[in-house]
Amino acid sequence: MRFLKYGLRVLGGLAYLAIVIGILSAASTRFETLVLAGMVQIYATLLYNFSVIGVVTDVNNRAGLVRFKILYMVCTQKRLARNTPFVSV
Repeated sequence: MRFLKYGLRVLGGLAYLAIVIGILSAASTRFETLVLAGMVQIYATLLYNFSVIGVVTDVNNRAGLVRFKILYMVCTQKRLARNTPFVSV
């Protein structure tokens, strides 16, 4: 499974390289090359930032789920210790 993940990353990198080479080969002057290279850099930065934001959001969601499970376990243990019916609000 790990090798499949590495393979997909390599294929994604090669696809990105092919797109960059295709974009830069379309430029006919030096100025167009600089502009297109800047656009590629901006695209790469945005792509990286959005992937980092996605990872952070995923980690935050998992942390919230863990906090909810811990809170649920604590409430359940207190209810069982008091032997009172649980009232949902």
